Amino acid sequence: MAKTKKYNDFNENHINKLSNLKKSWQDFEDQHPWEFDYFWDKIAAYANNWQDRYKSNDELEYEIELESYGDNREYLKNDTDWRKRNGRILVKTETGGHSGGSCWDDETSYARPYETGLTVGYEDLEKFLEHILVSIFGRNHAFADIPKLLEELRKSSIIHEDSISTYEYYGNSRDYQWCEVKLWDLYQFLAKQGAF
Repeated sequence: MAKTKKYNDFNENHINKLSNLKKSWQDFEDQHPWEFDYFWDKIAAYANNWQDRYKSNDELEYEIELESYGDNREYLKNDTDWRKRNGRILVKTETGGHSGGSCWDDETSYARPYETGLTVGYEDLEKFLEHILVSIFGRNHAFADIPKLLEELRKSSIIHEDSISTYEYYGNSRDYQWCEVKLWDLYQFLAKQGAF
């Protein structure tokens, strides 16, 4: 009986890519007073302080994903440094979908489209980020002029908007839209702006 060869997603090329990536992270961090882990700890403290978390529009979800699990490549998924840097701050909402579909085969059992009338824009994320930055730096931080930082952030290319549809049984679905910034991108932006 022949043995079957197992192929592993993790090879020498992946090790080199990840090693080079980590070196570039460290080179950037070495030029600034705060290391990324220190910044990440501040974001984690904010995320875990439910009492003082940002509360605004109840129809929007204000989320902090401290680590990303969105990549299926084993060599990234299993690396804590990569997962932390790809964590994100986002504001999300359900925009619509289809509902009412069921297993009953009659004229009332098919899924019908609906819209919530809700959308998310940079302004929603900006308010959330402002609250986070004030929590981290305080209102009168010597280097972090938060209104100016947010104005510069608006001009940057690190804010991303996206949408997704999730499909359920019998034609039912939900559509979501969000606006986000990755933690590593935000850290780099703040460092380049001299916020710390």
